[in-house]
Amino acid sequence: MPQGQPFRGEAPPPGFLGWLASQRRRFALWAPVALGCGALVFLLPAFEPPAWTGVAALALAGGSMLARRFLSRGAVVLAGLALVALGYAVAVLRAETLATPVLRAPTLAVEVSGRVLDAFGHRDGRARILLALDGVPGLKTGEAPAVVRVALRKIDGLPRPGDRLALRVRLTPLTLPVTPGGYDFARAAWFDGIGAYGYALGPPRLLPPAEEASPVAAVQQWIAGRRFDASARIHALLPGSTGAIAAALTVGDRSQIAARDDEALRDSSLAHVLSISGLHMAIVGLGTFGLIRFAGALVPAIALRFQLKKWAAAGALLAAAVYLAISGASVPAQRSFLMIGLVFVAVLIDRSAFTLRMVAVSAGVVLLLAPESVLDPSFQMSFAAVTALVAAFEAFEDWQVRRGRPLVMRDGWGGRFGYWLLVAVLASSVAGAATAPYAAFHFNRIAFYGVLANVAAMPVISFVIMPFCALGLVLMPFGLDAWAFQVAGWGIDAMLAIARWTSDLPGAAGHVASWPDLALGLVTLGGLWLALWRGRWRLAGLAPIAAAMALGWLALPPDILIDRDAKNVAVRAADGRLAVVSGRRARFTATEWLERDGDERAVAASARAGREGVWTCEDKLCVARVRDLDVGYMERAGSGARACAAGLDIVIAAREIEPCAQGLTLTAADVARDGAMALYIAPDGTVSIDTVRRHIGERRWTVWSGEGEL
Repeated sequence: MPQGQPFRGEAPPPGFLGWLASQRRRFALWAPVALGCGALVFLLPAFEPPAWTGVAALALAGGSMLARRFLSRGAVVLAGLALVALGYAVAVLRAETLATPVLRAPTLAVEVSGRVLDAFGHRDGRARILLALDGVPGLKTGEAPAVVRVALRKIDGLPRPGDRLALRVRLTPLTLPVTPGGYDFARAAWFDGIGAYGYALGPPRLLPPAEEASPVAAVQQWIAGRRFDASARIHALLPGSTGAIAAALTVGDRSQIAARDDEALRDSSLAHVLSISGLHMAIVGLGTFGLIRFAGALVPAIALRFQLKKWAAAGALLAAAVYLAISGASVPAQRSFLMIGLVFVAVLIDRSAFTLRMVAVSAGVVLLLAPESVLDPSFQMSFAAVTALVAAFEAFEDWQVRRGRPLVMRDGWGGRFGYWLLVAVLASSVAGAATAPYAAFHFNRIAFYGVLANVAAMPVISFVIMPFCALGLVLMPFGLDAWAFQVAGWGIDAMLAIARWTSDLPGAAGHVASWPDLALGLVTLGGLWLALWRGRWRLAGLAPIAAAMALGWLALPPDILIDRDAKNVAVRAADGRLAVVSGRRARFTATEWLERDGDERAVAASARAGREGVWTCEDKLCVARVRDLDVGYMERAGSGARACAAGLDIVIAAREIEPCAQGLTLTAADVARDGAMALYIAPDGTVSIDTVRRHIGERRWTVWSGEGEL
């Protein structure tokens, strides 16, 4: 029996094992899944694995592949184990390579200086900048963060990338999740190279320029400067959200889109247009591909002597690379470039471009270069959509072959339009269904009219907005871009009209409560099982999807939430909704709570409802009844004696107090030690506590309690 080929030369076993043996040519499609699982083994634990485990994992990967060469049975299992180990090793290497100091404690006002890496304006006149620091007073070189994100108050002019600034700031450590199981902001920022956040206490001062440290830094600064200039030019040509969306599509600057329009795009499932992704890369790449082939075909001497298809693929690859650079080269954009790049490479080497194998190769390359992407919502949603689309159309074509004739005839203009409409509806439906679980998990929102909005808007996006945005970017250096961006602006206005109309329909968007992490894993497993296999056993993928839905439905919501500094508290009222107290202090946290709870109310409405019917507040002591327990929240330490004297079952204090003799007492010190808390009350009155620390533990990007201010 040839090595590594199970069941060849002998009768396959009956049932499931026989079917699995028949699928051996599709085993390779699971390679990126194994790599992703290995990355998760490093990223998810609540402790920091030592660096030597990466070396051990790499040795395990090599040993497994070597053993596979000498074994026939179990070769697939060994290959999978090798890929899991490789994914883990790559994640460890990535973390060690990126290792950047993080601020361990908040600072008082300090004077810092540094070079602007990027700058983003906001609708309210404020701005955010990425600043490469020269150092932080009071901190050693290995302790000071190298890059910080600084929020600027209203300023006259936005700093340019490359500018050297001096400013007075208050620095704070990276933000922890606002609730147990919530999004880990610190992890995401750390992998972006950010070591702290900063809040400017005054206007920045411009310093004389300094010579760049390296040619790479000079190139990065030049590209960032061109992006900055392009964004400013677009905003000057197109006012309001029209210009903001055009800037988002061309250079990745999403900072100035009006809140109402941003909400409409999300509720209509058109928000994906704003992120530089596969759609934009495909339009730029395929547009260039088609233009080169068309132009070459007009010249017989060129068309007859050269392989126009390959020349067009090379030109499209170059255009996509330029677009990647000018758009800011975000991780989603890099991922999209890899995907579309592999398509054109396939054309260059005479291979089929749009297959599940190419999707698998793209995902594998992304995970080898940036294994942390496996936890990124954009990675999950983009590959879910692409995988589902390719698998669905693969199955659709097979069905048409078995049927003996196409479902829709393509003869004439009517047939072509009917076929296009069918493809558009199927593509939007499949992509929407594939990404809906991830949108619900990460954003607690489902757009019910997403198919309608996408079918209506995609022709405008594909044939007007993106082509003319790209053309405007090409013409900008020559000062001939105004008309192109004007045409793109008309298309953007039409897209916004579609988004607003769709989002205003009754029940346009549904708000759903957060799912357990296990539910998302089961959905992913079930979806992959359906997409990657063929045959009747692929339907077994519906079982984990059904289990995930049951888990999401049966998951018990917390009865009490306490934020990371005990300045916000929410309790679950008798109607099942959260009632927030002291929400004005940290509106972002309270908003996150309501969204994760699937509650569409604003924070003010929740706080008002809490004050009116749930919380009873008197002299800075608020009391609520939750599942037959009396819960008290006190903002001032002076209320501690009254809270204990009242005989409350649970006392939550935003200040340090002596624990009450009876019941449970939680203070700001407890929250600082363990992070935001979620309390669950059993029918018998027993209280269980879940904490952020239990979920994320001690990682290199987490900071729990500072040792004091600088």
